[in-house]
Amino acid sequence: MRHLPLAVALTLSALACAEPQTGAEAAAPRGATAEPTDDDGVATLSADASETAGAAPDEAVSEPTPLAARRLDPACVDGRVTLDIPGRQPSIAAEVAAYEPARARALMRQVLTARWPYGERLVDEGVALAGPDEPDCVTRGLNGDPPALARDFLLRLQSVVHECGHAVDLAAGDPLAPAYRLGPDTVVRCEGGRYVGPLATPARSRIRGDAFGAERPPCPDKGERGCDPYAGLYLEGDPGDDQFDTGDQGLAMVLEELLQYQHSLMAARTISDHLIARTSARDGLLTSLWYLERYLHMMRLGHPEAYAAVMESPCWRGLILTLWGRSWRLLEATADERHLGLEDEALLALVEEPALLQEIERVRRAHGCD
Repeated sequence: MRHLPLAVALTLSALACAEPQTGAEAAAPRGATAEPTDDDGVATLSADASETAGAAPDEAVSEPTPLAARRLDPACVDGRVTLDIPGRQPSIAAEVAAYEPARARALMRQVLTARWPYGERLVDEGVALAGPDEPDCVTRGLNGDPPALARDFLLRLQSVVHECGHAVDLAAGDPLAPAYRLGPDTVVRCEGGRYVGPLATPARSRIRGDAFGAERPPCPDKGERGCDPYAGLYLEGDPGDDQFDTGDQGLAMVLEELLQYQHSLMAARTISDHLIARTSARDGLLTSLWYLERYLHMMRLGHPEAYAAVMESPCWRGLILTLWGRSWRLLEATADERHLGLEDEALLALVEEPALLQEIERVRRAHGCD
Protein backbone atom coordinates (compact mmCIF):
# COMPACT_ATOMS: atom_id res chain seq x y z
CA MET A 1 0.00 0.00 0.00
CA ARG A 2 1.17 3.53 -0.72
CA HIS A 3 1.08 6.34 1.79
CA LEU A 4 -1.64 8.93 1.30
CA PRO A 5 -0.25 12.28 0.12
CA LEU A 6 -0.46 14.91 2.85
CA ALA A 7 -2.68 17.23 0.82
CA VAL A 8 -5.18 14.41 0.27
CA ALA A 9 -4.98 13.18 3.85
CA LEU A 10 -6.00 16.59 5.12
CA THR A 11 -8.76 17.25 2.58
CA LEU A 12 -11.46 15.43 4.54
CA SER A 13 -14.54 17.57 4.43
CA ALA A 14 -16.42 18.19 7.66
CA LEU A 15 -19.58 18.81 5.67
CA ALA A 16 -21.39 16.11 3.76
CA CYS A 17 -24.29 18.30 2.72
CA ALA A 18 -26.49 21.15 3.81
CA GLU A 19 -29.94 22.31 2.91
CA PRO A 20 -31.67 25.67 3.17
CA GLN A 21 -34.06 26.13 6.04
CA THR A 22 -36.80 28.64 6.51
CA GLY A 23 -36.92 30.92 9.52
CA ALA A 24 -39.63 28.70 10.98
CA GLU A 25 -37.52 25.59 10.56
CA ALA A 26 -34.55 27.33 12.16
CA ALA A 27 -36.66 28.07 15.20
CA ALA A 28 -38.49 24.77 15.29
CA PRO A 29 -37.68 22.51 18.22
CA ARG A 30 -36.76 18.94 17.42
CA GLY A 31 -39.94 16.96 16.96
CA ALA A 32 -41.88 19.84 15.37
CA THR A 33 -42.57 20.53 11.72
CA ALA A 34 -43.02 23.79 9.86
CA GLU A 35 -46.16 23.86 7.72
CA PRO A 36 -47.07 26.60 5.22
CA THR A 37 -50.33 28.30 6.12
CA ASP A 38 -50.85 30.53 3.10
CA ASP A 39 -49.40 31.44 -0.25
CA ASP A 40 -46.82 33.87 1.09
CA GLY A 41 -44.89 31.07 2.77
CA VAL A 42 -45.60 32.10 6.34
CA ALA A 43 -45.34 28.99 8.49
CA THR A 44 -46.66 27.82 11.81
CA LEU A 45 -45.34 24.98 13.92
CA SER A 46 -47.24 21.79 14.56
CA ALA A 47 -46.11 19.11 16.98
CA ASP A 48 -45.03 15.80 15.50
CA ALA A 49 -47.95 13.41 16.08
CA SER A 50 -45.59 10.69 17.24
CA GLU A 51 -44.72 12.74 20.33
CA THR A 52 -48.29 13.12 21.58
CA ALA A 53 -50.11 10.07 20.25
CA GLY A 54 -51.88 8.15 22.99
CA ALA A 55 -51.52 10.81 25.66
CA ALA A 56 -54.61 12.07 27.45
CA PRO A 57 -55.18 15.87 27.40
CA ASP A 58 -54.06 16.24 31.01
CA GLU A 59 -51.42 13.53 30.88
CA ALA A 60 -47.75 14.49 30.78
CA VAL A 61 -45.66 12.96 28.01
CA SER A 62 -42.63 11.29 29.60
CA GLU A 63 -39.29 12.93 28.94
CA PRO A 64 -36.68 10.85 27.11
CA THR A 65 -33.59 9.78 29.01
CA PRO A 66 -30.76 12.27 28.36
CA LEU A 67 -28.32 10.93 25.78
CA ALA A 68 -25.24 11.10 27.99
CA ALA A 69 -26.95 9.31 30.87
CA ARG A 70 -28.23 6.68 28.48
CA ARG A 71 -24.94 5.85 26.79
CA LEU A 72 -22.17 6.61 29.31
CA ASP A 73 -20.98 4.65 32.31
CA PRO A 74 -20.45 6.97 35.30
CA ALA A 75 -18.05 4.43 36.79
CA CYS A 76 -15.79 4.41 33.72
CA VAL A 77 -13.64 6.78 31.69
CA ASP A 78 -16.40 7.73 29.26
CA GLY A 79 -18.81 8.72 32.02
CA ARG A 80 -16.26 10.91 33.80
CA VAL A 81 -15.31 12.93 30.73
CA THR A 82 -16.05 16.65 30.80
CA LEU A 83 -16.09 18.85 27.73
CA ASP A 84 -15.99 22.63 27.38
CA ILE A 85 -18.70 23.14 24.76
CA PRO A 86 -18.75 26.56 23.07
CA GLY A 87 -21.79 28.78 23.39
CA ARG A 88 -23.32 31.56 21.30
CA GLN A 89 -22.28 34.60 23.31
CA PRO A 90 -21.18 37.34 22.98
CA SER A 91 -23.00 38.72 19.95
CA ILE A 92 -21.16 38.53 16.63
CA ALA A 93 -23.89 40.31 14.65
CA ALA A 94 -21.77 43.37 13.87
CA GLU A 95 -18.84 41.27 12.65
CA VAL A 96 -21.08 39.14 10.44
CA ALA A 97 -22.82 42.21 9.00
CA ALA A 98 -19.43 43.70 8.07
CA TYR A 99 -18.25 40.54 6.26
CA GLU A 100 -16.46 40.78 2.98
CA PRO A 101 -14.35 38.03 1.37
CA ALA A 102 -11.12 39.99 1.72
CA ARG A 103 -11.61 40.00 5.50
CA ALA A 104 -12.84 36.42 5.84
CA ARG A 105 -9.93 35.26 7.95
CA ALA A 106 -10.23 38.25 10.23
CA LEU A 107 -13.92 37.48 10.79
CA MET A 108 -13.11 33.85 11.51
CA ARG A 109 -10.61 34.83 14.18
CA GLN A 110 -13.00 37.37 15.71
CA VAL A 111 -15.81 34.81 15.93
CA LEU A 112 -13.66 32.03 17.34
CA THR A 113 -11.79 34.27 19.76
CA ALA A 114 -15.09 35.58 21.13
CA ARG A 115 -16.95 32.29 21.36
CA TRP A 116 -14.49 29.39 21.18
CA PRO A 117 -10.87 30.39 21.87
CA TYR A 118 -9.63 26.82 21.63
CA GLY A 119 -11.02 26.59 18.10
CA GLU A 120 -9.14 29.75 17.20
CA ARG A 121 -5.96 28.19 18.61
CA LEU A 122 -6.42 25.07 16.46
CA VAL A 123 -6.83 27.22 13.36
CA ASP A 124 -3.79 29.39 14.12
CA GLU A 125 -1.56 26.40 14.80
CA GLY A 126 -2.85 24.54 11.75
CA VAL A 127 -2.23 27.51 9.44
CA ALA A 128 1.32 27.90 10.73
CA LEU A 129 2.11 24.30 9.80
CA ALA A 130 1.48 24.71 6.06
CA GLY A 131 4.50 24.43 3.79
CA PRO A 132 5.48 27.29 1.45
CA ASP A 133 4.03 25.57 -1.63
CA GLU A 134 0.85 24.05 -0.22
CA PRO A 135 -2.55 25.46 0.72
CA ASP A 136 -3.08 25.90 4.44
CA CYS A 137 -5.90 24.30 6.40
CA VAL A 138 -8.17 27.34 6.05
CA THR A 139 -7.95 27.22 2.26
CA ARG A 140 -8.60 23.48 2.31
CA GLY A 141 -11.54 23.90 4.65
CA LEU A 142 -13.03 26.63 2.47
CA ASN A 143 -12.31 24.53 -0.63
CA GLY A 144 -10.69 27.53 -2.26
CA ASP A 145 -11.25 31.24 -1.90
CA PRO A 146 -13.66 32.67 0.70
CA PRO A 147 -17.27 32.75 -0.51
CA ALA A 148 -19.00 36.01 -1.36
CA LEU A 149 -21.65 35.80 1.36
CA ALA A 150 -21.15 35.68 5.13
CA ARG A 151 -23.76 32.93 5.50
CA ASP A 152 -21.79 30.63 3.18
CA PHE A 153 -18.55 31.43 4.94
CA LEU A 154 -20.02 30.62 8.35
CA LEU A 155 -21.37 27.32 7.03
CA ARG A 156 -17.83 26.33 6.06
CA LEU A 157 -16.25 27.29 9.36
CA GLN A 158 -16.74 23.76 10.67
CA SER A 159 -14.73 22.38 7.73
CA VAL A 160 -11.95 24.86 8.46
CA VAL A 161 -11.62 23.81 12.11
CA HIS A 162 -11.84 20.15 11.06
CA GLU A 163 -8.98 20.49 8.58
CA CYS A 164 -6.84 22.54 10.95
CA GLY A 165 -7.38 19.92 13.65
CA HIS A 166 -6.05 17.29 11.27
CA ALA A 167 -2.99 19.39 10.54
CA VAL A 168 -2.22 19.88 14.24
CA ASP A 169 -2.57 16.18 15.07
CA LEU A 170 -0.53 14.97 12.11
CA ALA A 171 2.29 17.37 13.00
CA ALA A 172 2.27 16.28 16.66
CA GLY A 173 2.39 12.57 15.87
CA ASP A 174 4.86 10.33 14.08
CA PRO A 175 4.68 7.06 12.11
CA LEU A 176 4.91 5.00 15.30
CA ALA A 177 2.67 7.05 17.59
CA PRO A 178 -0.26 9.09 16.22
CA ALA A 179 -1.24 12.10 18.31
CA TYR A 180 -4.60 13.49 19.39
CA ARG A 181 -4.97 17.03 20.70
CA LEU A 182 -7.86 16.81 23.16
CA GLY A 183 -7.52 20.28 24.62
CA PRO A 184 -5.16 23.22 25.04
CA ASP A 185 -2.78 21.26 27.26
CA THR A 186 -3.73 17.65 26.49
CA VAL A 187 -2.13 15.57 23.75
CA VAL A 188 -2.52 11.78 23.74
CA ARG A 189 -0.08 9.57 21.82
CA CYS A 190 -0.70 5.85 21.47
CA GLU A 191 1.74 3.42 19.89
CA GLY A 192 0.74 1.87 16.57
CA GLY A 193 -2.83 1.81 15.36
CA ARG A 194 -1.96 2.61 11.76
CA TYR A 195 -2.44 0.28 8.79
CA VAL A 196 1.28 -0.60 8.67
CA GLY A 197 4.07 -0.84 11.22
CA PRO A 198 3.97 -1.92 14.86
CA LEU A 199 0.53 -2.82 16.17
CA ALA A 200 -0.91 -2.50 12.67
CA THR A 201 -4.70 -2.49 12.48
CA PRO A 202 -6.96 -3.52 9.58
CA ALA A 203 -8.23 -1.20 6.90
CA ARG A 204 -11.30 0.84 7.79
CA SER A 205 -12.91 -0.14 4.47
CA ARG A 206 -13.27 -3.71 5.74
CA ILE A 207 -16.46 -2.65 7.52
CA ARG A 208 -18.03 -2.03 4.12
CA GLY A 209 -20.51 -4.79 3.40
CA ASP A 210 -20.96 -5.87 7.02
CA ALA A 211 -24.39 -6.70 8.38
CA PHE A 212 -24.81 -3.25 9.94
CA GLY A 213 -24.02 -1.23 6.82
CA ALA A 214 -27.03 -2.64 4.99
CA GLU A 215 -29.20 -0.31 7.08
CA ARG A 216 -27.52 2.68 5.46
CA PRO A 217 -25.69 1.71 2.25
CA PRO A 218 -23.28 4.09 0.49
CA CYS A 219 -25.02 6.86 -1.43
CA PRO A 220 -24.86 6.29 -5.20
CA ASP A 221 -25.20 10.01 -5.90
CA LYS A 222 -24.50 13.21 -4.00
CA GLY A 223 -27.48 14.69 -2.23
CA GLU A 224 -29.49 11.49 -1.82
CA ARG A 225 -31.10 10.67 1.52
CA GLY A 226 -31.42 7.47 3.50
CA CYS A 227 -27.89 6.40 2.57
CA ASP A 228 -24.32 6.99 3.76
CA PRO A 229 -22.71 10.00 2.03
CA TYR A 230 -19.45 9.51 3.95
CA ALA A 231 -18.74 5.99 2.69
CA GLY A 232 -17.43 7.18 -0.67
CA LEU A 233 -14.61 9.00 1.10
CA TYR A 234 -13.83 6.93 4.17
CA LEU A 235 -14.63 3.39 3.03
CA GLU A 236 -13.30 3.48 -0.51
CA GLY A 237 -10.72 1.18 -2.06
CA ASP A 238 -9.59 -2.41 -1.90
CA PRO A 239 -7.37 -3.18 1.12
CA GLY A 240 -5.85 -6.06 -0.81
CA ASP A 241 -4.35 -4.05 -3.67
CA ASP A 242 -1.23 -1.88 -3.82
CA GLN A 243 -3.14 1.37 -4.36
CA PHE A 244 -3.54 3.53 -1.27
CA ASP A 245 -7.07 4.77 -0.63
CA THR A 246 -8.49 6.53 2.41
CA GLY A 247 -10.35 3.33 3.22
CA ASP A 248 -6.99 1.66 3.88
CA GLN A 249 -6.47 3.71 7.05
CA GLY A 250 -6.65 1.85 10.36
CA LEU A 251 -7.83 2.49 13.90
CA ALA A 252 -5.65 5.58 14.31
CA MET A 253 -7.57 7.46 11.62
CA VAL A 254 -10.95 6.06 12.68
CA LEU A 255 -10.37 7.84 15.98
CA GLU A 256 -8.78 10.89 14.37
CA GLU A 257 -11.88 11.46 12.25
CA LEU A 258 -14.09 11.04 15.30
CA LEU A 259 -12.12 13.76 17.09
CA GLN A 260 -12.29 16.15 14.15
CA TYR A 261 -16.03 15.64 13.70
CA GLN A 262 -16.36 16.65 17.34
CA HIS A 263 -14.53 19.84 16.43
CA SER A 264 -16.80 20.28 13.42
CA LEU A 265 -19.92 20.13 15.57
CA MET A 266 -18.46 22.50 18.16
CA ALA A 267 -17.61 24.97 15.39
CA ALA A 268 -21.12 24.68 13.96
CA ARG A 269 -22.64 25.32 17.37
CA THR A 270 -20.43 28.37 17.79
CA ILE A 271 -22.19 30.12 14.90
CA SER A 272 -25.51 28.27 14.89
CA ASP A 273 -27.49 31.42 15.67
CA HIS A 274 -26.36 32.80 12.30
CA LEU A 275 -26.90 29.69 10.15
CA ILE A 276 -29.67 29.90 7.58
CA ALA A 277 -29.15 26.36 6.29
CA ARG A 278 -29.35 23.02 8.02
CA THR A 279 -25.97 21.38 8.23
CA SER A 280 -24.74 17.82 8.65
CA ALA A 281 -22.56 18.54 11.70
CA ARG A 282 -24.37 16.04 13.95
CA ASP A 283 -24.57 13.54 11.10
CA GLY A 284 -20.78 13.56 10.73
CA LEU A 285 -20.20 12.87 14.40
CA LEU A 286 -22.82 10.13 14.57
CA THR A 287 -21.44 8.49 11.43
CA SER A 288 -17.98 8.49 13.00
CA LEU A 289 -19.36 6.79 16.12
CA TRP A 290 -21.12 4.23 13.94
CA TYR A 291 -17.88 3.52 12.05
CA LEU A 292 -15.98 3.12 15.34
CA GLU A 293 -18.46 0.57 16.67
CA ARG A 294 -18.46 -1.36 13.40
CA TYR A 295 -14.67 -1.20 13.21
CA LEU A 296 -14.29 -2.72 16.68
CA HIS A 297 -16.79 -5.43 15.75
CA MET A 298 -14.95 -6.21 12.51
CA MET A 299 -11.56 -6.24 14.21
CA ARG A 300 -12.73 -8.47 17.06
CA LEU A 301 -14.23 -11.12 14.76
CA GLY A 302 -11.95 -10.90 11.73
CA HIS A 303 -8.60 -9.74 13.12
CA PRO A 304 -8.40 -11.11 16.66
CA GLU A 305 -4.65 -10.54 17.09
CA ALA A 306 -4.91 -6.85 16.27
CA TYR A 307 -8.00 -6.57 18.44
CA ALA A 308 -6.25 -8.23 21.37
CA ALA A 309 -3.29 -5.87 21.04
CA VAL A 310 -5.59 -2.84 21.12
CA MET A 311 -7.54 -4.19 24.09
CA GLU A 312 -4.28 -4.80 25.95
CA SER A 313 -3.22 -1.16 25.49
CA PRO A 314 -4.39 1.20 28.26
CA CYS A 315 -3.69 4.10 25.90
CA TRP A 316 -5.96 2.91 23.07
CA ARG A 317 -8.68 1.77 25.45
CA GLY A 318 -8.62 5.07 27.29
CA LEU A 319 -8.67 7.08 24.06
CA ILE A 320 -11.62 5.12 22.65
CA LEU A 321 -13.62 5.66 25.84
CA THR A 322 -12.63 9.32 26.13
CA LEU A 323 -13.74 10.10 22.58
CA TRP A 324 -16.92 8.09 23.10
CA GLY A 325 -17.72 10.13 26.21
CA ARG A 326 -16.95 13.48 24.59
CA SER A 327 -19.17 12.61 21.66
CA TRP A 328 -22.23 11.92 23.78
CA ARG A 329 -21.71 15.05 25.88
CA LEU A 330 -21.67 17.05 22.67
CA LEU A 331 -24.63 15.26 21.12
CA GLU A 332 -26.66 15.86 24.26
CA ALA A 333 -25.75 19.56 24.30
CA THR A 334 -26.96 19.97 20.69
CA ALA A 335 -29.92 17.57 20.84
CA ASP A 336 -32.51 20.34 20.46
CA GLU A 337 -30.68 22.23 17.71
CA ARG A 338 -32.50 20.85 14.73
CA HIS A 339 -30.54 22.87 12.20
CA LEU A 340 -27.27 21.12 13.15
CA GLY A 341 -28.38 17.80 11.66
CA LEU A 342 -29.97 16.43 8.51
CA GLU A 343 -30.57 12.75 9.21
CA ASP A 344 -29.15 12.60 12.70
CA GLU A 345 -32.17 10.91 14.25
CA ALA A 346 -31.86 7.97 11.83
CA LEU A 347 -28.13 7.78 12.52
CA LEU A 348 -28.69 7.86 16.27
CA ALA A 349 -30.80 4.71 15.97
CA LEU A 350 -27.98 2.97 14.09
CA VAL A 351 -25.38 3.95 16.69
CA GLU A 352 -27.66 2.68 19.46
CA GLU A 353 -27.98 -0.78 17.91
CA PRO A 354 -27.55 -3.08 20.96
CA ALA A 355 -25.03 -5.37 19.25
CA LEU A 356 -22.83 -2.37 18.44
CA LEU A 357 -23.14 -0.83 21.88
CA GLN A 358 -21.77 -4.10 23.23
CA GLU A 359 -18.49 -3.32 21.44
CA ILE A 360 -18.03 -0.28 23.66
CA GLU A 361 -19.01 -2.31 26.70
CA ARG A 362 -16.24 -4.78 25.85
CA VAL A 363 -13.74 -1.90 25.84
CA ARG A 364 -15.01 -0.83 29.26
CA ARG A 365 -14.57 -4.34 30.64
CA ALA A 366 -11.07 -4.59 29.20
CA HIS A 367 -10.33 -1.27 30.91
CA GLY A 368 -11.41 -2.65 34.28
CA CYS A 369 -14.83 -0.95 34.43
CA ASP A 370 -16.89 -4.01 35.39
